[in-house]
Amino acid sequence: MEKKKLYWLYNPLTKLHKIGSSDDVEFRVSKLEPANGTDLFLICTLESKCSYQLEKLIHKALENVRERGEWFSITLIDLFLLKNILNKITSGYIHTHKDGSKTRYRYFEIGELQWTDFSKKYFQSFEDELLNFFELLNEQNILKDKIESRILKEETETDMDFDSLKNMLNSVNEDLGKMNTLK
Repeated sequence: MEKKKLYWLYNPLTKLHKIGSSDDVEFRVSKLEPANGTDLFLICTLESKCSYQLEKLIHKALENVRERGEWFSITLIDLFLLKNILNKITSGYIHTHKDGSKTRYRYFEIGELQWTDFSKKYFQSFEDELLNFFELLNEQNILKDKIESRILKEETETDMDFDSLKNMLNSVNEDLGKMNTLK
């Protein structure tokens, strides 16, 4: 049986990902691009006699984000899950024998996982997005703490007049508006 390649494509127009297998990935991509109306980006390939079984295994893992057929709307978490699944499948596991020697076993008969240059840039952009998300989350928490401390401080002041209360609420509303823009 001739080895096929499992492939992972990205459509920048629809933001969907395709997981498939083919004897000739380049030919397959050349047929998919006109049908999708855009250039598709190859993220990685994996040569294997069981590429069809691997494809189905990955499709099952991503079933909750399937849009249609072999196209998936992958979230940030799914993206790293899929990357880890592929790395795990290719690395297999190491068994330590009683004599201390080690043997690497693979789950499937496969070749090396080939990441493209595009995939490196692609994953870096998501890692950057994740870092930005955590920075925004930190800013939201700082604003939340600032609002809570202001409310507690001003609640303890006994001689708060109407104008002070109105100013405090306006300030809190401004900070809440900032929090909403950070989401």
